[in-house]
Amino acid sequence: MDNLSKLLDKFKNNVILKEFIGDENHKRLLFEYINKPTISAKKKLDEEFRKFYFEIRFTAYILSLIRFASIDFDKRVRRVNLRSALILDDNDNSSLLGGFVNGPEVKSTEIEDMFSNPILFKAVQRLTKKEKEVLLQAYLMEMSDTQIALKNNVSQQAVSKLRTKALKKIREYASQQKD
Repeated sequence: MDNLSKLLDKFKNNVILKEFIGDENHKRLLFEYINKPTISAKKKLDEEFRKFYFEIRFTAYILSLIRFASIDFDKRVRRVNLRSALILDDNDNSSLLGGFVNGPEVKSTEIEDMFSNPILFKAVQRLTKKEKEVLLQAYLMEMSDTQIALKNNVSQQAVSKLRTKALKKIREYASQQKD
């Protein structure tokens, strides 16, 4: 018993061993091995510790996996929200929102036909054909940049850059017309 006290003092700061010995079955196996140090008692104790330690490591792995999967999911959601954000710099958005889109059942393939607000209509008319096409596919057909890139035989980065450039042109034109 004195050996057990010395052994426990040596490992008293080890959380895993404390947890292992906290279980009555594990404590009984440890006492059996200390009182009768046979090979079979050692194997039983060793096997139980391996199972216990595997369970701890597996649980830690699963928790880590869940944590990083949730972080990745959150990043994807933020990226999608950032890409499809509607940015209106006007504090009184009622006039712009009221005339933004004619309706969801519009079957036109021209993006200009979607706007009833004259400022936005003129801003969209000033875009290049490619910019209009990308905006139409991204926002009305709800295609991702990757899908648009595959359809148009360009890179996803080119689509993203073109979409961003088109939105910037619209935003700049609309802000110039307000001033």
